[in-house]
Amino acid sequence: MNEGLKYALKILGVKDYFTAEIRNKVESRFGAEDAETTIKKLLEYGYLNDERVAKSYISYKLRSGYGVYYIKNKLFQRGYDADIAEIEQVCFSEGINVEELIEKLAEKYKNLKGDADKNFLKCVTFLINRGYPSDFCFKILKKGDFKK
Repeated sequence: MNEGLKYALKILGVKDYFTAEIRNKVESRFGAEDAETTIKKLLEYGYLNDERVAKSYISYKLRSGYGVYYIKNKLFQRGYDADIAEIEQVCFSEGINVEELIEKLAEKYKNLKGDADKNFLKCVTFLINRGYPSDFCFKILKKGDFKK
């Protein structure tokens, strides 16, 4: 067994990784040739499954209050190119209600003292930074829900 494969099995025993991440880690330590051999072996053994890792990651991030654009960007950074429909499909199959998540995340802004319009805009900005589409946020949240 080559050193790259030993290393990959060791780190896969701790956490799931995408194929691109494993390739980068092994290549940085042992070189490109060893990385390719390692990836082939791991795929042959069934230890790498990008779709399974992506579904798990998407589900975790959705339940943590992140939106589709944030998740899509993070997956791309990790070497997996997901589309919005794939993320929405996981959301649907897991029974995650995005509207409820947005309402829950907006609660702390609804109870802030001060200018209601500013609190509304702060909330929408927060949600957009979390990866939710702005038009969706404006559709769900109402200015009248924020205290003056």
